[in-house]
Amino acid sequence: MVVLGSGIKKQQFVEAIVEAMRKAIVFGSDANKREIEKQRREETCGLAKLQLGQMLENFKVARKKRIPLCQDTGVPIFYARVGSKFKLNFDLREALGEAVRKATKEIPLRANIVHPVSRENTGNNCGLGFPFVFFDFFNGNYLEIVFCPKGGGSENMGRLRMFEPTAQIEEVKRFIVETVAEWMGKCCPPCTIGIGIGGGADICLNLAKKATLREPDERNKDKKIAEMERELLEKINGLGIGPMGLGGKHSALAVNIEIAGTHTATLPVGIANNCWPGRKATTRFYNNGKIRIN
Repeated sequence: MVVLGSGIKKQQFVEAIVEAMRKAIVFGSDANKREIEKQRREETCGLAKLQLGQMLENFKVARKKRIPLCQDTGVPIFYARVGSKFKLNFDLREALGEAVRKATKEIPLRANIVHPVSRENTGNNCGLGFPFVFFDFFNGNYLEIVFCPKGGGSENMGRLRMFEPTAQIEEVKRFIVETVAEWMGKCCPPCTIGIGIGGGADICLNLAKKATLREPDERNKDKKIAEMERELLEKINGLGIGPMGLGGKHSALAVNIEIAGTHTATLPVGIANNCWPGRKATTRFYNNGKIRIN
């Protein structure tokens, strides 16, 4: 819980989060749309070109009618970066829950949260730990909330492997490419593939999920890691999986890698992906009451 004093009112916060959720669910990523347009121009397979064209039409219809891009509107996941100089006078988790319940009714969102054993549906995408919030803190004067709705198809393709610390990087690359080859069209390609290397079992999977939030043309700042991203993208696109698994030159929009230090006796590698619309939205709240959504 973050409880301090601020110029941002709870209702303002809730309405802004609902609008950000609508942006992600209905509009998707402009960067992904541009990349799909580029891939369609480059595609030589007629069926693949048709599938990419249908994706672009999907963007158009969803935006025109203001309806979700996909019937699977995912589960609500938020990344909250809290500036040390930012102030709130309400419970952040509670407000995010209120926003999710409101968005579920108004956008609308499919109610996807169920009890893992009984499979009973909560009915409003809240409860049993949801909405799930990852917190980070920094020296700044604003609060940043990134909304990442995670669909079941893409989430089911997540993978974790704990390599021996003596494993060579070529083994890691082979694991990544072979894993994507097993997915085929199950995660609605061309998708953004996120790779997390290092940390621990839980940390590398979180890194992988966060990596999918980067734009398709945003390379890692580490030159060696950036080169690995380019190499893996080339190999994955060479698999011939193609859009929706029906064949073609483009199976992925990007391969994004995030790394962290790890124990000397471990080498964890996590894989996640984000399907072709790249649904995400970022909202910044400032102490002066200014709110920015993009």
